[in-house]
Amino acid sequence: MAKIIASVFARSREQVTQQASKAAMWGADWVERRLDVWPAQESLEAVIAAIRLPVLVACRTPQDGGGYRGTLTARRELLTHALNSGAQGIDLEQWEQWSPPAGLTQLKLRIRSFHSFTGVPKDLHQIRDELSVPGTVVKLVVTAHDLADAAPVFALLQNTDQSVQPTVAFAMGRTAWPTRVLAAAMGAPLVYGSIDHDSSTVPDQPNVVTLAQLYRVGSLSAQTKWFGVLGRPAMHSLGPWIHNRAFRRLSVDAIYVHLETSRPESVIAMLPSERAAGFS
Repeated sequence: MAKIIASVFARSREQVTQQASKAAMWGADWVERRLDVWPAQESLEAVIAAIRLPVLVACRTPQDGGGYRGTLTARRELLTHALNSGAQGIDLEQWEQWSPPAGLTQLKLRIRSFHSFTGVPKDLHQIRDELSVPGTVVKLVVTAHDLADAAPVFALLQNTDQSVQPTVAFAMGRTAWPTRVLAAAMGAPLVYGSIDHDSSTVPDQPNVVTLAQLYRVGSLSAQTKWFGVLGRPAMHSLGPWIHNRAFRRLSVDAIYVHLETSRPESVIAMLPSERAAGFS
């Protein structure tokens, strides 16, 4: 069952504490503190201690879609400081050669991330295998200009044994965010969301309330059936708000998502036939 990670930029103690409280109230399991713009002189110990959820830390450079512009040495010192201050998880990039110091017994979650902002690489399986080591979750984030472009993501997840190679894979893009929900239904162990629209760390990121309450990503399983509104335009449809509430009320193990695409036949073909139950 997928855990929800609420991702927030850390700019001040007051902001982080307030957003973390909302995340806990709305159903998040972790808080990801993005340290890209954290003031260098500020201590992290007090603010991490004030968060009621376990904390995952990441510090992304511009090449990875982040805002950190300091030296790599200072970045590693910042991440180490966060771990020594109580953070229980860390997310490092594909290119990172450094790893946290030994002896950090509170470290419960290690993630290695790959980001593609131009499209979907053809060698996703190879990238995942290169990043996959025991005790680490691999996160692959690609860009789909049309939902049909995400076909390699679904192929990867369909052929992944999550007990051997825990893998999070989804696509960014205006019409691609439902891949986060469907990835959770395919066994991805983590799903990322924002606190609200104004605090989103990436464009078109769904919020925690939507993930936890509308799509119930924490309860999706291999038996969950998929329904959706298919075509273009489709993102305006109220179908998910109507049908998912009905599924929950009737205790039906199913989800209904937006499937906006200009290539509907390709989208139908990329979805697991045993899971796709019907389309509007």
